[in-house]
Amino acid sequence: MKTRWARRTLAGLAALGAIELFVSAFVYRDAIDDADWDTLAAHLEADDADAIRLATGWLGPRARMEVPALAAPSSAAGPDLHGIETLTVVGLGEAWSDALDRELEGSLRPGRVSVDDVGPFTVARYRFEHAPRTLHDWTERPPSLRTPQGSCRGKGRGWACKEGNVSVAFAEVDYVPRRCLTTALSDNTPLTLESKNMELGTSLRGHLGITDFNGRLRSDAPVRVQTWIDDVLVGTFTVTDAQGWRTFVVRTEPGLHDVRVAITDTVRGTWGRAGLDPRGARKVCFELRALGEAP
Repeated sequence: MKTRWARRTLAGLAALGAIELFVSAFVYRDAIDDADWDTLAAHLEADDADAIRLATGWLGPRARMEVPALAAPSSAAGPDLHGIETLTVVGLGEAWSDALDRELEGSLRPGRVSVDDVGPFTVARYRFEHAPRTLHDWTERPPSLRTPQGSCRGKGRGWACKEGNVSVAFAEVDYVPRRCLTTALSDNTPLTLESKNMELGTSLRGHLGITDFNGRLRSDAPVRVQTWIDDVLVGTFTVTDAQGWRTFVVRTEPGLHDVRVAITDTVRGTWGRAGLDPRGARKVCFELRALGEAP
């Protein structure tokens, strides 16, 4: 009796396994082929939106390899959804996402203009009403840089300072790619960034994050940021890696002004079971834009 029951159980498990194998092969079959990616790339090549984003996040790595428009800095590593008027969103049956809501950072959702099916993809177009203009972007038009030991010298895509290096690069903060000024200077060395006669609108909007940590390694040491406009201190705040992509906003008067920011990374190392490792490759990721009212 026991042998017969065991055989029946084994046969049932084998049948169940076969069914699951068949269902999984059907459900998880490759739904996107090379022709689909080519069609999407051709469709987006003529897209004139200020930015293109993904509603289906897990498509990101493959999509950026296959579709040049999705690999552009404004699409692959934009700071947020402020300062743009038109937006195109690509997804698999999705026209929006919670991640895009977070990128709004307090502003209202844009109005949807159209939705198209492009092969298996959904391509939705949006327009922000009364969107502010981006008047100046430090990742596009970098400021001058200096440390207490003197000015930093331009070197390739970045700058060489006495105490370390700065570059405009792609970095990962809180598992999201960002394009920013990345700094790696010795402990407690202030990096001063300054633009003379910079065109300002109604606000300076920026972010600061710490790369390569955020949920994987720990680094409690804060980064201090101070902002001056025309030699008047208008803001001071600190950031730790636990805060992710930290937003800050300074209200401004439109016109030409001198803008100066000092960033001080207090301790670059990482902490683990063995204590402080001063060789930790932590970097500070910083971006700043001047935004003005819509024309």
